Amino acid sequence: MSYEENITTPDKLRETAQKMQTFLEAKPEDQDEGLITRLELLGTMAAKSGKCLADAKYWLDQRKNDSITQALKEAMAGDWSISIIHKKIDALCKEENYLVNLFDRINSSAVHQMDATRTVISYRKEQMRMT
Repeated sequence: MSYEENITTPDKLRETAQKMQTFLEAKPEDQDEGLITRLELLGTMAAKSGKCLADAKYWLDQRKNDSITQALKEAMAGDWSISIIHKKIDALCKEENYLVNLFDRINSSAVHQMDATRTVISYRKEQMRMT
């Protein structure tokens, strides 16, 4: 298997991001067993979203490479400044940038939710110990 065969396609990344975001937005179960299951799923999500973030950055780099050529051709036809060229490249890469930002936020949210869930579990363990 080549290196590129291991990189998730942009369409699959968008689908995965939507599923992860839906899970992160869902209210967690109140039962202790449900919290433990969610904590385990969040751990898996943190790892998977890190891989997806790397894949999204791969596609962003690929798109930037293509966009630089396009922007330079347009810049040569006009009289563009360097800042205009950069803005054009950013505009051409907006979908790839969105995926990178989305997976970055998903990864961060998963880690924060793991911390919060561990805190709730610890709190409940202490409550049980005191009663």
